[in-house]
Amino acid sequence: MNLPGLKMRRRTGGAPQEPDNYNKWGWYAMAVLAVVWIIYSLFFDK
Repeated sequence: MNLPGLKMRRRTGGAPQEPDNYNKWGWYAMAVLAVVWIIYSLFFDK
């Protein structure tokens, strides 16, 4: 799964020989944010 916008955003200041590493950290950040948002909406949206 590749998002062109995410890859382009991560590629701006990084080394071009490691696009997979930036892509992986981008997906980790998105997953963590999604989990935090779901937990927050479940427990604090009453």
